Amino acid sequence: KATATNQQATYEAIMSATIPPPSPPVIENIEFLSTIIGDGETNYGNLYFNDPNGDVNRLTLDVVAATNFGGADYDPSSYLIAGDYYSGVYQLYIWCEGSQDVTLRATLYDEAGLKSNSMKFSFTCE
Repeated sequence: KATATNQQATYEAIMSATIPPPSPPVIENIEFLSTIIGDGETNYGNLYFNDPNGDVNRLTLDVVAATNFGGADYDPSSYLIAGDYYSGVYQLYIWCEGSQDVTLRATLYDEAGLKSNSMKFSFTCE
């Protein structure tokens, strides 16, 4: 019985040493144009992040201020353009129609349901 207890303790020690506890992702920076043409064409930006667990599975872009603009809610995994799932860059795809000032708030979520910091960014559609 002592052997089983020692095996369990060893197993728990190995698991706790190799699997980091769940930690929320962190948005480090967002790069996006300050002005885009409001013709419906796609514009690209970069969201820099790190995530100790590498399990981000949701990105939300909530509208903070705009005249006629929709937010987004999707899994950004297929938009990883640099780094890896632990520290990298997701490419943002944004377009608008008409003239308006837009402020969005980006937030990442992971498989454990943990939420990152939120970061706002603004641009003008002309």
